[in-house]
Amino acid sequence: MGQPNKYLRINSQNPRAWAECDYSGVICMHDDLRFQMEYAGKGLINTGYMVHYRFLDQPNPQNLAPPIKNDPIPVKNPRPILYFDN
Repeated sequence: MGQPNKYLRINSQNPRAWAECDYSGVICMHDDLRFQMEYAGKGLINTGYMVHYRFLDQPNPQNLAPPIKNDPIPVKNPRPILYFDN
């Protein structure tokens, strides 16, 4: 007989689905799986991985795209100051 799994809760009166965590490979209750989210571009995206809630990674805001500032508006008819050496 194998090791008991601490992530499974078996109830013969109320059977529920099992699933495998995509990150850890642990067999757990399907209800305990969550989608892994990551920052990309301007916000959070779903990576498609189903992960047990104890193994979820916090999204890293370092992966966000930096904000892009607009260029300053150029001056019409600029008048540069001419400097002369004396």
